[in-house]
Amino acid sequence: MTNILGIIEKGNYMNPLINLFTYQPIDCNKLFITRKRAFTLAEVLITLGIIGIVSAMTIPTLYTNYQKRLTLTRLKKTYSQLNQLVKTIDEENGLSVLAGRPSDFVPKYILPHFAGATLYSASPNHEQAMCHNPKHAYYAVKNRKAQYNSLVSGGYCAGYISTPFMPSYTVSVELPDGTCIGFNQFVNNTNLYPYGTIFVDVNGSANPPNCFGKDLFFFYYDENSGSVKAADWYGSYNAYKIIKNGWTFPKSYPWKAR
Repeated sequence: MTNILGIIEKGNYMNPLINLFTYQPIDCNKLFITRKRAFTLAEVLITLGIIGIVSAMTIPTLYTNYQKRLTLTRLKKTYSQLNQLVKTIDEENGLSVLAGRPSDFVPKYILPHFAGATLYSASPNHEQAMCHNPKHAYYAVKNRKAQYNSLVSGGYCAGYISTPFMPSYTVSVELPDGTCIGFNQFVNNTNLYPYGTIFVDVNGSANPPNCFGKDLFFFYYDENSGSVKAADWYGSYNAYKIIKNGWTFPKSYPWKAR
């Protein structure tokens, strides 16, 4: 014992041996688990009920706001792309090339400016939407017919759009992000806009709601300003109202979560 203590005192890296001669008394009370009071079943059910009520009140609003923000983001992006497109075409070829038939100018002058985009010819009938593709699940559900409705008061979509949106005369381009852009020269069978009208489905025709004012918006080329502008026609709820309101939805703009 004396020799070991001597070694320790001399600091020969054997300090751990001190544990051989020291110990801590064990508190026996710590060996027993103290029982804590748990929640009763009634308390749990009440808490879950409150959480359910709060969720039912807030989640629809949060989801609606999310849809609006997503729509605005996609709409602003496409709006910017279209204005850059006409500016580039004007500089390269002049806008007169867009005054012909969409089946002629879209493949030659529009498609090359959208990398990775897919070209769709005019729909064979009015009941099919732009960028129509029977392989899309939405067409299968709708008997391969994707129709566009119009946003009405109360936030619902109702009424099939036949004019001025005429998919049977619209050549469309589907971008890699799913956005579908349709180009049409005529409106109501009259040459209202010499450079045609432009229809934008911000999430593609394969995805609902396919509703003018919610995911479908109309534009046209304005000769006076040399830019693409939102059309303020066909319905009270459109991109024109949104842009005029500072790229936000007016308070009167109806919207129900889909």
